Amino acid sequence: MQRTTYELQTDHFDLLVIGAGAHGIFTALDASLRGLRVALIDRADLCGETSSNSLRTLHGGIRYLQYLQLGRTVESIREQAILRKMAPGLTQILPFVMPCSGMGMRGPAVMFAGMQGHQALRLAATLDINGLNHLPMNRVLGAKAFADLAPGVIAPELTGAAVWNEVQLLDTNALLIGCAQKAAEAGASVANYVAAERLIFDNGKFSGASCIDRQSGDRFDIRATQCVNTTGPWIESFLKT
Repeated sequence: MQRTTYELQTDHFDLLVIGAGAHGIFTALDASLRGLRVALIDRADLCGETSSNSLRTLHGGIRYLQYLQLGRTVESIREQAILRKMAPGLTQILPFVMPCSGMGMRGPAVMFAGMQGHQALRLAATLDINGLNHLPMNRVLGAKAFADLAPGVIAPELTGAAVWNEVQLLDTNALLIGCAQKAAEAGASVANYVAAERLIFDNGKFSGASCIDRQSGDRFDIRATQCVNTTGPWIESFLKT
């Protein structure tokens, strides 16, 4: 992947992606693989801001079960599984343990039902992903088993613990730079240290962005039909420019 701004200045793109963090890089990769002409730019290093400072946990949607958001749960399960298959050398299993308290909604019976429900969704949602090594089964421990597992944890009204497994990225930057490389191989024009200063509108319709190459100081316009703003925490301040 070679940094160049020539194509950015001369081509017309179907999609301009501003901000090359996780959301921007995956957006550019997906669009490029679908045959769109894509430009991906970032004002600094690729995945150099928020995406480089995350917990690196790819959660499988278990948090959504308590709100009965089954669609989001299945989506998270599938995306987690697909990424595990895409980059097995960059992921590892990360167990989670949560104490149960009392015998009500936070008790072991309810937790067991939730764990089994999530397990069933996980198995059903990944049936078509060939060659995937399944995560260890969810389970619920008794109070004594949890105390043996985590003797330093003091939990009020301890009645057991829920155990499930998520996936952790070992190197976020390696994964994202690899995806940016794949986007470039699929035809995307990728350049870091290109800052979008303002969006351009012709007759009220988006047509591009005025940019500056922060390495050379050159100013130029990128012409595109659509734009995806993935600048994260800076999205509001950017839109005010």
